Amino acid sequence: MNNLTNDEIRLANRISDRRRQLGLEQQVTARVAGITPEQWGDIENGKLRILDEWLPSIAAVLGCTVVELLGDGELPEGELRVLEDSNSVIFISPGALERYAQSAAGHHVYPPKPAE
Repeated sequence: MNNLTNDEIRLANRISDRRRQLGLEQQVTARVAGITPEQWGDIENGKLRILDEWLPSIAAVLGCTVVELLGDGELPEGELRVLEDSNSVIFISPGALERYAQSAAGHHVYPPKPAE
């Protein structure tokens, strides 16, 4: 462990549990969240402290909000489904509109670029 607090360990466990609940692969989830698969693995294994700027993209990939991810309650039920081509453009991840608005206002936009 990297001297993580109990809250940080609980968050790492919630992230790992949520990814598994949704049936997502670690490598794909990491790339979509904008971090490396190695970083994602270290997060889930409690070896890497989660940076605040990663939380919005991690939550979006896991289909929840940052508040839900950090909270004590149950996470919303995950829903993966195949969409018809005509419906595929309606998918918007949680927080996407906020990130778009921040981008238009010149603020930092998530997800962060993967570390090299």
